[in-house]
Amino acid sequence: LGKEVYPEILQDKSSPTELASALEKVLTQGDEVRNTLKGLKPLLGSPGVTWRIAEEIVRFASALRKF
Repeated sequence: LGKEVYPEILQDKSSPTELASALEKVLTQGDEVRNTLKGLKPLLGSPGVTWRIAEEIVRFASALRKF
């Protein structure tokens, strides 16, 4: 999306204060977050991507066996 949608809180930075600040941001900007997320779905592709990736890996691995 080219921008932050939800604040990222890594383990070493997670604290009650940091979590509260991130939650406040999400709650106060709820409409903006929802509108941004609507643009994410088309970028993800159709459902079943995990299976398609797995099938592609199997095809690739099978092709390597032939060498």
